[in-house]
Amino acid sequence: MIRTSQPGTLRAAVNIANSALVQADPNGAFKGPSADIARRLAAHLAFDLRFVVYQSAAQIYAAARRDEWDVAFLASDPQRRDRLAFSMPYLTVQATLLTRAGRPEASLPDFDRAGVRIAATRGAAYEQILKSLLQSAEVIVFDTPAASFRGFLDARLDAVAGIRQSLEATASSEIGLQLLQEGFGSIEQCVAVPIDRATDLPWIERHMAV
Repeated sequence: MIRTSQPGTLRAAVNIANSALVQADPNGAFKGPSADIARRLAAHLAFDLRFVVYQSAAQIYAAARRDEWDVAFLASDPQRRDRLAFSMPYLTVQATLLTRAGRPEASLPDFDRAGVRIAATRGAAYEQILKSLLQSAEVIVFDTPAASFRGFLDARLDAVAGIRQSLEATASSEIGLQLLQEGFGSIEQCVAVPIDRATDLPWIERHMAV
């Protein structure tokens, strides 16, 4: 069973900026892999389900000590294991770059030159991957994916890093952008619980699949 702070209610934290995991439809209902798993877990518990919405994975991680949620949907990042425990992966997503149309670069190594600036989101799993792979380019961090995209546009940065599906959605709202077909990292997505509730994970893993 999952231990919850509010009897009869499962609070599921979702990163609304990661459209590979969750999206809100025009009526405000949530859909996507994270939302589906949350509904399955709540149904097995016979609990009400309440989604707790955050704008970045870093915000979910920071909230772990404030008892704002019971389960969350995040990348299994080693730097988060001081507060969180993770299930087996339920999905793998790809990190890539969004840049301006007409640029010649086809992959991350093509951008790794002095003077190149790439926007990323502070605390995102791909931020650490990006920094570990780059030798010369500079990573400029912002607090949320929306802020990193805005910074990319407003500060005329060379590219912005993110999850492919989310960047595809972002690119569709602007003219003159292109998404690199080659990614720079694969990121496993898991169900997370506060570390003091790690014993809940076997039950979650039994019930998270269809």
